[in-house]
Amino acid sequence: MALHSNISPSSAKRWMACPGSVALCAQLPKPKSGEAAAEGTGAHGLAEKLLKGELTKQKLLAMEGETLRVEDYDIEITEEMIDAVILYHDTIKADEAALRKNGRGAAVVVEYEVKAVAGSIDDHVYGTCDTRMYQKGNTLRVYDFKYGAGVIVEARENEQMMIYGISALDQLKTDAFDSVVLTIIQPRGRGHEDGVVRSWETTVRQLREFGAKAKAAVAQTRSPNAPFESGPHCRWCAAKADCPVMYKAVQVQAQADFSGISSPKTLESLPPVATLPVEKMAAVLDWEDAISAYFKAIRERAESILNEGGKFPGFKLVQGRMGDRKWVSPEAVVAEFGGLLDVYAPRKILSPSQLEKTVGKGKLDGFTVRADGRVQLARESDPRPAVQSSAALDFEPVDAVDDGSLDGLV
Repeated sequence: MALHSNISPSSAKRWMACPGSVALCAQLPKPKSGEAAAEGTGAHGLAEKLLKGELTKQKLLAMEGETLRVEDYDIEITEEMIDAVILYHDTIKADEAALRKNGRGAAVVVEYEVKAVAGSIDDHVYGTCDTRMYQKGNTLRVYDFKYGAGVIVEARENEQMMIYGISALDQLKTDAFDSVVLTIIQPRGRGHEDGVVRSWETTVRQLREFGAKAKAAVAQTRSPNAPFESGPHCRWCAAKADCPVMYKAVQVQAQADFSGISSPKTLESLPPVATLPVEKMAAVLDWEDAISAYFKAIRERAESILNEGGKFPGFKLVQGRMGDRKWVSPEAVVAEFGGLLDVYAPRKILSPSQLEKTVGKGKLDGFTVRADGRVQLARESDPRPAVQSSAALDFEPVDAVDDGSLDGLV
């Protein structure tokens, strides 16, 4: 079971940038986990069983289409989830095998779902580290399995991962490592130039220097006048709907970008996009994530108030679309209709990724095709390389050839 702290490693980016958010979040009821979080929990559970040998790859592949009950959600075990779990497993096992072959004398230790306490920062800075692997006198490796697809997570100078590294040093009571490697495994975070498995190698000294900064930030969170600071970290803050700094920042930005509009309830009441200067559109778009997250938090609060019997002027709760039908008892369906017709779906060919796990990599070359990803807008800070626009491609410069065919046109 995951462990939670008000100053957890997973929220370090937020509480280090905005110490005041800790006390504000503590005043709020614990937010309900969403379906995306439940999917991640389900994938982590399968990964832990596979790594510990409680589940084989063959059994995992056979589980496609089954359902996991995670909190209040029925999570389907999809091909994508199975592939993600196997990638996580194979990455760790390959690193473990390489570490065992290095000829060093110390034992190689691998631990899963570790209670990670960074005591040198503060005893309340703790969480659950997915995997850590080490050989004293050689290397410390820390892994985090990110099943989410919405935001690409960087490994370099990742606050959460650095704290997990510090927790290992503290709990093992040694700094005797030549190197520290922090690895993010994000199978659905495609598009990064370093791929879906991203590592950053650092040193014990760098971790300890970061730990001193984190320790100072923890002290700030406990100050009666702990400062607030808005920024990208606001997206993941449970208190964003209650934060005066966030409210002011959104209000100021909205006034700057939509001045003269009293109540933009419809698209027609907003300024026409075609008339907006490029600079203003860029400024508006830069706030999209923060403002969307702010509105989402307000909507969740409104639903909570109405669910508890309160009033929220102008809004009400309605019944959403019913979920897909599911069998109460598949066995009863077979007993009732099995004699009349075949109630089982026809067999289907394995996916390329599933078959490759059996026949081996490289054996399917020529049998598969992959469509190009859709070109999409991203910030300049996005690690993916920029692509050339279609207009630029249409008018690429060509070497001039004077064959006389243009005579008379100039």
